[in-house]
Amino acid sequence: MTPNILFPDIIFQLIPTMEKRILPESTLWSEFQEAARKRRRNPARLLTDYMRECLEVWEDQKLDEEIRREAQRSGYREEDSVDIVRRHRSGKGHLGSC
Repeated sequence: MTPNILFPDIIFQLIPTMEKRILPESTLWSEFQEAARKRRRNPARLLTDYMRECLEVWEDQKLDEEIRREAQRSGYREEDSVDIVRRHRSGKGHLGSC
């Protein structure tokens, strides 16, 4: 299947071959197109934006997990970290402190 008006080139670059055949025929895609158009949005662009947002969220979740693991390895508890930050901030008011 080649790209068409419903699926611009960018979508076809992102979707594996099997899905390229299935998605245009799916009722889910038809419903999505209709809902997007009611909101005056291009369905393919909306799908692309949504996929990009999902990737960003997954990357953020991965980073959060890495930070959580590092915090556990550090031996500090959350209360310790809060206390360190408070002490650091209270020292900022003094001349010459960083």
